[in-house]
Amino acid sequence: GLAVDFSGAAPVIYATTTEGYEGTVNSNRVVRIVDTNATAVVSTVAQAPSDKMAFRGVDFAPVAGK
Repeated sequence: GLAVDFSGAAPVIYATTTEGYEGTVNSNRVVRIVDTNATAVVSTVAQAPSDKMAFRGVDFAPVAGK
């Protein structure tokens, strides 16, 4: 899953990953990347706590009054 916030000076990318967790490939994270240049840093927003849980996507929802 992927979502991008274009409201600021640099786009902020939110995405889910697929990666190993204690020897499995069934865990993942939600990551955030501020797209400033080719050396942008990936930071973890949330990590699945076990191999039995996974994040399957990222979506933005509207905020009332905006």
